[in-house]
Amino acid sequence: MPEILAQQDAQNRPLNLLGNLREILASHLTPSAIDSAQAQGYLRRAEQYIAAGDSNRAVRVCEQALALDSLQAGAYLLKARALAMMKKTEEAKQSLEQAQALVSPQEEAQRLYLLALVYRLQFKSREAQATLDEALLRYPEEANFYQEKAFWALQAKQNEEALRFLDEALRLDSTLTQTRGERAALYLEMGQYEAVLKDGQALLAQDETDVLGLYYQGRAYEALGAIEEALEAYMAILWLFPNEAEVRQRASDLQKKRKP
Repeated sequence: MPEILAQQDAQNRPLNLLGNLREILASHLTPSAIDSAQAQGYLRRAEQYIAAGDSNRAVRVCEQALALDSLQAGAYLLKARALAMMKKTEEAKQSLEQAQALVSPQEEAQRLYLLALVYRLQFKSREAQATLDEALLRYPEEANFYQEKAFWALQAKQNEEALRFLDEALRLDSTLTQTRGERAALYLEMGQYEAVLKDGQALLAQDETDVLGLYYQGRAYEALGAIEEALEAYMAILWLFPNEAEVRQRASDLQKKRKP
């Protein structure tokens, strides 16, 4: 009988140890530490909601995190990002102001980027560019700031200046697919078709089904008179997205130009 009880005790011990571990942790953590840990959990959920495009839930979860720990700079930044996605720019600005005294240097770079984005959404060119200029003085290695500067240069029809900013952004971070797509579009507008092909190929090297890469390759080949190569790119897009009307029309027009 004692041996049987000992065996049962050994079998139950892992469960008992797990329960004891929870009790030990709870007894050693202060209430503020527990709240902070729970707040971090909310922030991870907020990031997931933002990635899924669910801004409303992201805002609510950030507010739950701040109710537990009002000194979480990341919660204010995530909330501002979600609000900006919803075009609630004044509320986003307020959240960024609340974060200002709490952010780390790395978070401050993110705060300035979001502030510039909010100004962009409000069509406030002067404020946006002043924010970006300040940001670049403090964080000259942040690629996203150059991307935003390129946006405003394009708005002013300053293509060469925009190209310089896009080049710098991609020098700092070659994985920025949106930036590379914007540069390919600018090269296309400027008639630099070989450069378009290079950017298209770089996009496809990251993802062989990248629609922007295929599209810009098709447009460049079409402009260069390479009908078969352009058709191949367009047909690859239509295989992925059969309802792309512009691409279907371009493919149809090229098929008519084929030599019999």
